[in-house]
Amino acid sequence: MPQVVARAFAALFSHLRQLTRRLSPPGAASALPGVRPGLLPGSHADRSDPQWRAFRDALPLLCAVAVASSALTRLVRARAPSALLPFHVAFGLAYAAYAFGGKAVLLLLLATASYLLSKAVAGRRIGCAPLPPVRPPVLLT
Repeated sequence: MPQVVARAFAALFSHLRQLTRRLSPPGAASALPGVRPGLLPGSHADRSDPQWRAFRDALPLLCAVAVASSALTRLVRARAPSALLPFHVAFGLAYAAYAFGGKAVLLLLLATASYLLSKAVAGRRIGCAPLPPVRPPVLLT
């Protein structure tokens, strides 16, 4: 199965590279506005999309936060394992506040409402009957 997935991704990547080359032949100006040379030789990337541009611009900060989070988690786990949950909560709230600004309050309210609802209906049967068990497929050889 992994070989099939790997071959499918390789075929898809090859097909996409061929399409990119057809849209913008080597040495010619790009046929599409905003398409510029990419990181790999012979590849092209659309640099005009504002959402993709914002993600690309924020990627160094995102990587720095991921490394800092991992390092701080290891430090807290080594020094005070009982403080790991409060650390994750505080770090998550600080990151959500930075990433979403004032809308982080809405996310916190939605998460709290979801938690309270799940606690209120825990152990109760709500809705329709449970689904029947799924039988594994029969493989023909």
